[in-house]
Amino acid sequence: MNKSKIKSVLEKLCFSIGLYLLLFLVSVIVYTTIMQFFSQPITSNTLIISTIFSIFIYGIISYINNGKLKNILITIVISLLVISGSILFASKTYDLTCDGNSYHKYAIGNLKSGWNPIYQDSYDFSVSNNLCEDTKTSLWIDHYPKATWTFAATVYAFTSDIESGKAITIIIAISLIFLLTSYLSKRYLKIWQSILVSIFIGFGPIICAQIFSYYVDGILGISIYILTMFLIMITDKKYDMNNTEKWIGLCISIILCINIKFTGLVFSGIFSFFFYVYWLYKAKKEDKLLIEFKRKTIFFAITLLVSIAFVGSSSYVKNLLDHKNPLYPLFGEGKVDIITRLQPEIFGNKTGLEKLFYSIFSETANVSYALGSSPEFKIPFTVTSQEIKNSSIPDVRIGGYGVLFSGIFLVSVVIIIFGMIKLYKNNKIEFQICSIVLISVIVSTIIMTESWWARYAPQLYIIPILALIMLFANLNFLFETKNKNYIKIIFTMLMCIFMCSTIFINTYNFVEWRIKDIELFEKVSTDMYKIKKDSQGKTMNISKPEFLGLLFNLNDQNVKFNITNVDDQNVENVYSVYNGWIKVLGDKK
Repeated sequence: MNKSKIKSVLEKLCFSIGLYLLLFLVSVIVYTTIMQFFSQPITSNTLIISTIFSIFIYGIISYINNGKLKNILITIVISLLVISGSILFASKTYDLTCDGNSYHKYAIGNLKSGWNPIYQDSYDFSVSNNLCEDTKTSLWIDHYPKATWTFAATVYAFTSDIESGKAITIIIAISLIFLLTSYLSKRYLKIWQSILVSIFIGFGPIICAQIFSYYVDGILGISIYILTMFLIMITDKKYDMNNTEKWIGLCISIILCINIKFTGLVFSGIFSFFFYVYWLYKAKKEDKLLIEFKRKTIFFAITLLVSIAFVGSSSYVKNLLDHKNPLYPLFGEGKVDIITRLQPEIFGNKTGLEKLFYSIFSETANVSYALGSSPEFKIPFTVTSQEIKNSSIPDVRIGGYGVLFSGIFLVSVVIIIFGMIKLYKNNKIEFQICSIVLISVIVSTIIMTESWWARYAPQLYIIPILALIMLFANLNFLFETKNKNYIKIIFTMLMCIFMCSTIFINTYNFVEWRIKDIELFEKVSTDMYKIKKDSQGKTMNISKPEFLGLLFNLNDQNVKFNITNVDDQNVENVYSVYNGWIKVLGDKK
């Protein structure tokens, strides 16, 4: 088998693995939702049945599209190894974030315990099942989209470890890496370049900041990147993977995106809309407008219906019925303001674009209204020790894309401008596709007035990645031309090295803090072992923790406990576990 044939086989395999991993995630969510409609709770068998369901669906899709049995089996085996490894890895980590241990784990634990969000309020379920309840926490988990919680609860029911559900972050990141590697290698870049670019976006700043937690912003970002990838794959006729599989990939990526966060509905709608208009424009020029309008409109209508009315029934539909607002409580009448107290005071009278400018070009910091501090502008590519410390925060507010992002962003904009000029002259189709992506990024960023907070605008990271792709593609073109311009080659090569180096350093700053988290995991693991050992044969008294999700960690250790309001000053042998958040009370003095 020659190199070209091997390369083609690897590209197809990467596409297949990326598609199956995505299909697996959505299959778990869809199957669990079906069971909830029939009032069936999540059990230890749910993950197994969902996995079989995903294998069956993928097998049918591949068989219909003339896939070879050998290739189908290789795809499934590698994918299942990725899934198993991700679950095992996640189970060895601990969520050390406030949000993760409060409403995220609380929702996941309730789902695993039998809560049916389609028919029940979480507060009522907690009361009737003698679980710890909290009306404030219930507000969010009753109304927010629940895709990530549903998947995590299914994994939790199988492993009896609430931390294992964080595997969804790793699985979806690897799915993106495989899909993007396949596309870039097939169309523009060398394999090593494709892998490098794919890793840069698959494990970008937001993902690396949140990978050990139940935060969903990084997951949403990756779902947007994957959705965009399928839109591009469908548009780019030279990417000759099976067209049916591309459309299936687009469908399930939209379903996932819409049901991760409310903003996923906005983002997926904007990106899909601009490509939809472009497809109809092209169809008109080919005298196929009517038939293409019917096909594309029916596809998006059905996908939207499944995403909102079925998979999103426990959030969008329920919110509409109960509050006349599918996006309650973040938008519309009855909106709960969660931003004002979290943003810097000076943002109060500024537009979304002004806030974004402040955030991108200021020092990385967690300034807020309560602290009374303001963003501090800085010279791009300069770094302070305090910025590096602030990068440890998984949802850092200002400069959340990293300490070097302001400089990377400026350089990327310049690269893209020159790249677009060159594309306009040489390849109108590629120019049009890049234009649609850029317009979608710009419009979605402007519409979301809180784009200054990096985790709320993951689509912005497409800018430096697109710039890097353009650089690599141009470098490859210069090497392939007969009359080589070595000055251009050297300059482009240096720019590639510069962009790769700065992107790597910028991201590694987040990775370094996650490595330090591993040391804390050992401490938490020791703590949990201690309380498990101390609880043998008796019931432990603990103070009601601020983050109720932690109680499920105790359940996983088979720790029997009573929640007491006794002042810890009136007891002996008081100690804390799990990052100091669970306080164990001893005997009365």
